[in-house]
Amino acid sequence: MRSILLRVDGSSQIGLGHLMRCVAIAQEFRQKGMNPVFVLKYYDEKVLQFIEGLGFGIEQVERNEDFYRDAGSLLGIAERHNAQIVIMDLSHPVTVANVKGFARYLKELKAKGHYLVGIDGGLPHDCICAMEEIDADIVVVPYFDSEKGVY
Repeated sequence: MRSILLRVDGSSQIGLGHLMRCVAIAQEFRQKGMNPVFVLKYYDEKVLQFIEGLGFGIEQVERNEDFYRDAGSLLGIAERHNAQIVIMDLSHPVTVANVKGFARYLKELKAKGHYLVGIDGGLPHDCICAMEEIDADIVVVPYFDSEKGVY
């Protein structure tokens, strides 16, 4: 079974909207015969319990890792799971605070041949691709009417 990675964070501080969106995406991929694996860095313990309760695999990235080391960890996880596709839903304050580092992070993943789907924010304070050019195969802005906003 092919694996797909969902790199997302969710906690009481960041919020759970990105995580819930990725759960819905993961459920659909599982119905299509793929193995979704969540890769988390910033999370609450209840988030891990929730994802495990749904029967999804979980991998964790160390919280103290910068984007450079996070990319190395993610590449190792992708190799262990034989995953070529990575869905990223990381437009939260931690990422926005280091948009240039995040752009380099994506470039590193692309250089290793991964197919990247970025789910971005839709407002000026969380829309990463409006702040920096990012290296993703697909960028999804899932907010109705956002095309009239920051782009």
